[in-house]
Amino acid sequence: MKLNGNQLEELGFKAQKKGFFVQWQALTIKLSQEKKMTLNEAAEFAFRELHQNYLITKYGKLRKN
Repeated sequence: MKLNGNQLEELGFKAQKKGFFVQWQALTIKLSQEKKMTLNEAAEFAFRELHQNYLITKYGKLRKN
């Protein structure tokens, strides 16, 4: 799969804005190496995981609609 630099940049900026860029970067690298994911897949997965943790920390337990 081809590397999508625009997607990585966008996710990086979003992670920075939320305050978890360093964690996002580290988790992205770990996932891409250990789970054999593409860099884009790993970056997206890492962002979703960290963003969910961010929301839970900020607002409490998430409700499912």
